[in-house]
Amino acid sequence: MRDQKSLRFGLVCDTPRQGRGRLRKVREVGAAACLVFLVGSAEAIAQDAEALRQLEWCKNASRMMSDAHGISASTTSPGYARMAETACGRAIELFGTRPERWEAYFTRGLIYMARSDYELAIADFTKAIDSTLIENWQPYWWRAFSHSMKASFSTDDARATEKQLALMDANKAIEINPMEAMLYRNRALMHGPGQEALAASDREMGECVQSINLSYGLLPQKGWKPGDPIDRFRSEAVIACKNAMDLNGASWVPAFVRGWGHMGQRQYELAVSDYSKAIELSPANWRAYAYRARGLAHEGKGDLEAAISDFRQSLELRPDDDSTKAALDRALRAKG
Repeated sequence: MRDQKSLRFGLVCDTPRQGRGRLRKVREVGAAACLVFLVGSAEAIAQDAEALRQLEWCKNASRMMSDAHGISASTTSPGYARMAETACGRAIELFGTRPERWEAYFTRGLIYMARSDYELAIADFTKAIDSTLIENWQPYWWRAFSHSMKASFSTDDARATEKQLALMDANKAIEINPMEAMLYRNRALMHGPGQEALAASDREMGECVQSINLSYGLLPQKGWKPGDPIDRFRSEAVIACKNAMDLNGASWVPAFVRGWGHMGQRQYELAVSDYSKAIELSPANWRAYAYRARGLAHEGKGDLEAAISDFRQSLELRPDDDSTKAALDRALRAKG
């Protein structure tokens, strides 16, 4: 008779053959160990499922995750807050050391913040940041907000420390997601006396970014190409972002956004110039987007060689970007 094997979770469990003599006991012990492993794995899967269920209850009860800013009017409801806090705590316990727990910490931090318990909020936002290697801007931003609120209730050195911590976290949130206008506008409010120029720069940056409101993927829609309808790429960005560039010439963001304004006007040569500046100033993790945008501008003005070169540069930095792959394929076909 052939061995009967049970394949579960990548483990092979053998049923002992008859007449194996001295090896039979060994195989019985192995089979028992395999059974223990399977039972343990099933329990782990059930625990993971329960952790995810608790996390959903946590987020749904708080209703703080319903929009990009992570907070809503229902935070004033103590009933929802208690339900969410309990579910978040249970999810954190069940997730153990797994990175998924960051969302539970983050959501519980929002609950604490909504009831003005800023110390607990800051602690949970910090745990959310430390729980995962993936950088998310939201915990940094809401920790900045909590520090800022603490500063308003503090005096002297404590107040200065909290304001400094708030600005550090706001800077990090913008570094992670520089395409969120709300972050610039709110950071402008965190600058104190003697920092009027920084506040003005942030206000102009907010106007610049808001003028086009680029998605996180930095394209209006998948497969967009020069000549297609502009959608959100409005020419107002040219004026709004010029002011931001005048006040913050070291940032790549206004040059990048203004480039899309020029694209909206079909001014591809000016767009190439702005994207080139963005490439020069942008950090490595954002440079792929600037190369892709400049490639589209080159394509728009009919310079397919330059477009192909930029799309390839972009793919070297982000090899799995489907939009850039599609743009490269289109340019190669057009070139023939």
